[in-house]
Amino acid sequence: DAALISRSLALRAAQLRYECSMEATDFERLLSEPPQPASNVDELEIISRFEHQLWDVHHRGVPMPGQEDEEMTMMGAGSDFKNSKCPLTLENIRDLADPVEDQEQIVYDKAAITNYIKKRGSVPCPQAGTYHRVQLSDLRPCARLLREMKKRKMAETQGNFSKKSMIVKQDIEELDEN
Repeated sequence: DAALISRSLALRAAQLRYECSMEATDFERLLSEPPQPASNVDELEIISRFEHQLWDVHHRGVPMPGQEDEEMTMMGAGSDFKNSKCPLTLENIRDLADPVEDQEQIVYDKAAITNYIKKRGSVPCPQAGTYHRVQLSDLRPCARLLREMKKRKMAETQGNFSKKSMIVKQDIEELDEN
């Protein structure tokens, strides 16, 4: 994970410093320079598009590193969600307080995606491997996820109740024995 993050930061920094010219580019030097963090959402959008395009040059149709694990996890669980983490906050979608989805069923944290597209009107989807555009009017509450989260919470509550009942029953049996 650390190597992947380091490589990703180097690519981001290189993208911001790269200038197309007729002269050969020293990519080794460009990638070895310390990265400067993106300072605004516009830069993050450019960086995201650059990373996707760079990956697709040699790996079209193959998820970027880190994405395949998420997809396998989601598919293996029998889930019909396309992403397991919000592409902006990287928080597990099942932990989001206010999940929303776009027209392609990509799930986001509502505050994060709203802030991301607030001033632009329409932006490229920040989820790796997707190429559709997202605008505020495309977002809707993710009812399927909210239902799943509600069911999980109810099951946990019932499970805790059953455990407490079993403990009380054991305590009563111990008292009866004494």
